[in-house]
Amino acid sequence: MNAVVSGDIQHPREWLRLERLAGHAETVAEAAAAKGIVDPTERLMGGLGVYFSARADYRRAERLSRARLASAERGRGKDHPNVAIHSSNLAELLRIINRLAEAEPLMRRALSIDEAFLGARHPSVARDLNNLAQLLQVTDRLTEAELLMRRAVHIDEAGYGPDHPGLAMYRANLAVLLRVPHRPTEAETLLRRAVVIYFRSDAANRHAHPHRDAALRHYTRLLTEMGDAPDTIQAKIAAARAEAGLT
Repeated sequence: MNAVVSGDIQHPREWLRLERLAGHAETVAEAAAAKGIVDPTERLMGGLGVYFSARADYRRAERLSRARLASAERGRGKDHPNVAIHSSNLAELLRIINRLAEAEPLMRRALSIDEAFLGARHPSVARDLNNLAQLLQVTDRLTEAELLMRRAVHIDEAGYGPDHPGLAMYRANLAVLLRVPHRPTEAETLLRRAVVIYFRSDAANRHAHPHRDAALRHYTRLLTEMGDAPDTIQAKIAAARAEAGLT
């Protein structure tokens, strides 16, 4: 069943097939969890959770996400990295449905587990910091959010170098945060760098990076807010493309 609940689960073309299987898969997953079978039960629950979230069936997605977390705690221990992953995933689901007060302690738990188990400079810690910072931004705690985002940037910069696409995403997120307290010059520097990195990824892989267009939208919006005319904005984007080696 785990093998069947796979593929591009979030794409509507898979939904008709999965709709016929989802109820059976839930039964299998719950029975396996009751028997204490950790693997591949966690993966099956995760796949079903992604499917139900994509269909906006958040009640079933939350139930499976909580069951997955409980199964990992029983089978692997409360401080295992898988517990951190499942805590983070449940928190992200709760964030989507605007239950932010419930999501925050789960995000902080994931961060605490990963820092203790993997070390303060691990990429998973950077991911946790970014997720928590996004939530803090939404709840208007901008000072703490900025500190966490800068930590995420520093971790990935040290681990992957200054031109990694994952680092570009964190830079773009930090730039969007800096727009709120009106620090456009810093935000522009960060966003331009992110855009150049995504263009370089395009050149290397011969297809658009999935986060490129979002970064371009934020960059264009910021330049517009700063008073640049459309022709000036297009010229700056063209310059970023040229710097990345794209014609």
